[in-house]
Amino acid sequence: MKGQNQVERKPHRSEAEMERNLYRNGTLLARLAVKLG
Repeated sequence: MKGQNQVERKPHRSEAEMERNLYRNGTLLARLAVKLG
């Protein structure tokens, strides 16, 4: 319960993490695209 509450009380951090994840996913997709050619 406490863990869930803590996660819900960190909107700014979650947004930053999502942005980083999107950036990382973009780079990963780019690398995969290059590998697939």
